[in-house]
Amino acid sequence: MRGLTAALVAAVLVLGGCAGDRAPAGNGTPGDLAPSPGAGAATGAGSGSGDEPRGGTKSRPGPGTEPGTGTGPVAGNDPGAGLVELRVLADESLTEVLGTVEQGFEAHHPNIEVVLTYAEGGNLARRITGGESADVFATDDLFAMRTVTDAVQGADPAEEFGGGRLTVIVLPAAAEPKAAAAFVDFLREGAGQRILIDSGVERP
Repeated sequence: MRGLTAALVAAVLVLGGCAGDRAPAGNGTPGDLAPSPGAGAATGAGSGSGDEPRGGTKSRPGPGTEPGTGTGPVAGNDPGAGLVELRVLADESLTEVLGTVEQGFEAHHPNIEVVLTYAEGGNLARRITGGESADVFATDDLFAMRTVTDAVQGADPAEEFGGGRLTVIVLPAAAEPKAAAAFVDFLREGAGQRILIDSGVERP
């Protein structure tokens, strides 16, 4: 009987020893080897190493620039910009010569446009003394010239050409006094003088 009991105890011990050689339950299982679900999500969401930008502002073209080019303001296309209008009241007897003068003067001064209004000299003188606005009065009528210079203060003859064949007066209320002065200067010399000589107003 004792021998049987000893054999059973030995068998139990042998079986217990074999069980102890095995890996503990729970170690090396797939669940222990896989990363925790929270670890990977935290790495992708808050690491800051992703390729997508975060909350950056996009550049916009400034006012007056062409979209997408970054160049300066788009230039406007205004062919009349800076054009000055010079109004000349002229005796109708001077139509031919002043028409040539107009072309020559505008060629030398492309920013000034000469606007000629022709009428009989005495009629123009009355209009000027009556308050009509103009920059220059051009006449070959001595009486018309004196009517204007006597009645309008400051309307002294700017220049006489050909012994009175042409008198040019810059009117005191001229809207464009610089352009009017340039007109007189043109007649005094160079191309303007040549026009007056060719037309017979001035002698060579």
